[in-house]
Amino acid sequence: MNMGGETNLIRLSSPFEADTIWQRVKGKEYFILSGGSNLLVSDDLIYLACIKIEIDGMEFKQVDTSVTASVGAGVDFDYFVEQVSSRGLTGLEVLAGIPGLVGACPVQNIGAYGAEASEFIQSVSVYDTQTEEYCTLDSSQCGFGYRSSIFNSISKGRYWILGVNFIFSVKDSVEAGHRDIVTELGSETARSSEHLRNSILSIRRRKGMLAGEDFPKSAGSFFKNPVISRDHYETLKERFPEMPSFDADSGVKIPAAWMIGAAGFSKGTIHKGVGISPYHNLSLINRGQGNFSELMELADNIIEAVDSNFQVRLQIEPEIIR
Repeated sequence: MNMGGETNLIRLSSPFEADTIWQRVKGKEYFILSGGSNLLVSDDLIYLACIKIEIDGMEFKQVDTSVTASVGAGVDFDYFVEQVSSRGLTGLEVLAGIPGLVGACPVQNIGAYGAEASEFIQSVSVYDTQTEEYCTLDSSQCGFGYRSSIFNSISKGRYWILGVNFIFSVKDSVEAGHRDIVTELGSETARSSEHLRNSILSIRRRKGMLAGEDFPKSAGSFFKNPVISRDHYETLKERFPEMPSFDADSGVKIPAAWMIGAAGFSKGTIHKGVGISPYHNLSLINRGQGNFSELMELADNIIEAVDSNFQVRLQIEPEIIR
């Protein structure tokens, strides 16, 4: 978002450099940088050590009726999705256009339109700073949940992700699933994985959420969609019959974007040097000269307004380093 303090950059370009770099930073303050698209750093942090993951490489293999992909943590995620779709492999195409690197996708278990990266992750190759050893964690060991994993919760900071191993299947047609995609396609199914991927990119382009294009600087979706209890949902539905919702494993998921708008924060809202995207009110933007403090002021204002109206506390999606 072009804001935040300066850092002391350390590049990790090979998995075998992890132990050497760990010995340099052990006992000091540092943070891991993947693509940086889902990370916000306070303006007050100056020359904090920043380990930038730049591990490249991508290898596809046929295994019976499936295809596996071993991918370096520094590979651009959207480029990887493009390569997956071009091979007729299904699953990740609905995550097209999400910025960042492959190594970041297990951390928050990134997802969109009903799909999550964890559905296709077999294992994650890591460096364990606790044991100072290289190891591989099976998907079942990663504790995947909605926008969560052990990497951003109980084991945050312990593992450096060096690579991710995926598994895919080949299908003749691809189910659209989400209603926005059905509307875009004009059909319940896409002709191919690439067809669906292109439709997703069109949707994201209209919402101003495609990295690298001429849109205001943002960190993508700034808030997680809250999951509330069924009882809480029924109470809110009586007050707001127009409120959209989706079934979730632990209750009912409510679109944060709808709550933000209903709480009085519309697209294009301005707050000092930052604001809400004119394309999508789930995206907070830097209007040019905004800073971290102004962004967090706006975020706090939104959180308080939504809580006051719906008794729901929104959670910030990007990682915050203060």
